[in-house]
Amino acid sequence: MRLLSASLLALAACARSVIVPVTHDARAPASYNGIRFLHLTPSSDSEVSQLNTLISEWQLEVLTEHGVNVNTPVDILVPAAKKKEFDTRFGADSYTVVHEDLGAAIAEEKKGFAPSRAKPPADLTWFTSYHLYNDHIAYIYQLQANFPGNSEIITAGSSIEGRAITGIHIYGSGGKGSKPAIVLHGTVHAREWISTPTVEYLTYQLLNGYANSTDVKTIVDTYDFYIFPVANPDGFSWAQTNARLWRKNRHLPPSGSDCYGVDLNRNWNIHWSDSGGASTDPCSETYKGTKFESEPEIQGLSAFSQKLIDSTGIKLYIDFHSYGQLLLYPWGYECTVNPEGPYYQAVGNTFATALGTVRGTTYTIEQGCTLYKTTGASDDFHYGTLGVHDAYTVELPGTRGFVLPAKEILPIARETWEGIFAVLKAGGFGG
Repeated sequence: MRLLSASLLALAACARSVIVPVTHDARAPASYNGIRFLHLTPSSDSEVSQLNTLISEWQLEVLTEHGVNVNTPVDILVPAAKKKEFDTRFGADSYTVVHEDLGAAIAEEKKGFAPSRAKPPADLTWFTSYHLYNDHIAYIYQLQANFPGNSEIITAGSSIEGRAITGIHIYGSGGKGSKPAIVLHGTVHAREWISTPTVEYLTYQLLNGYANSTDVKTIVDTYDFYIFPVANPDGFSWAQTNARLWRKNRHLPPSGSDCYGVDLNRNWNIHWSDSGGASTDPCSETYKGTKFESEPEIQGLSAFSQKLIDSTGIKLYIDFHSYGQLLLYPWGYECTVNPEGPYYQAVGNTFATALGTVRGTTYTIEQGCTLYKTTGASDDFHYGTLGVHDAYTVELPGTRGFVLPAKEILPIARETWEGIFAVLKAGGFGG
């Protein structure tokens, strides 16, 4: 997620629970029982100061990459036992409640998991439940087996714990590798679970629609698709079993630290050394690592994209995150206005207009740095380092934050497909 992510994390005790620091290697599953998930926007320097005082005094977990600033949205976790004092000191009307009890929301989400199956159903029933990481890999294999004539399983290296970065390649009438590439990534940040089934839904629609839709067939005959639903398999697995709000990969702590993980969306080879867009602190949720491409996940994905650039080229790159209902275009590392902004706004409007017809969801289209500065990010890398003209980050909906009941999977996936489908039909990538 580009908009909201954990950074200032420490122990936060209350009468009913303790938040386990997800930057550390907590072996027991992290508990968020009795924790309120609040959304607020400080409107003055005094409010920023007051909020920072509470964060320091109570050692609160703050879900923001960009610090606490005036007129900038902040998500924060506050023990329910502190409600009265928080309201007195900061104001009862100053925030909205995303989850009154985050632990209860996580428990509800957990009920939406389907039992594991050796051969998952490669149909729309898949999108009515959550699934463990290994089942997602089985689903991709099963989907490819159902459409062997124009798809193949691909990998882009492996994770730090040795899991393959597994994806699927979809191609049309020219045969595999004969057309310009479209690359889609999901679940770079481990806790952004909705991005995995959404990317899988796009995959399903491309494969199933090839024989049933003239428009889909035209699209697949025009581009080769390279789709990786889980770009961070270790972090995703850990978030499913140990710490629901885990964000990074599972890199071992560096010397002198007990904090695990690198932010994989701050590790790409694009303005990595710049200050202000990532952290050098291993305990930060935006820790950028010791050097660009220090992480095997990014090494593999970067090399895979470079290979495509050297062969057929890449026409479109999209990195799917959550949450925020945003379509972001380069640059993230600097706020100089991108001169091609009007073009990107038009692409974004095509996406948002088609998506909105499904159930009225609205999206904002903006240059990444308008939101806040990021360095070493995937969209900037594909745009600035590889020269991919159309490189975007999509922040999927999340009216309930990262934690969504299973019933929201299919609606989000369906509307996202309509938006992406409209962009693909319009074509014309490259300005």
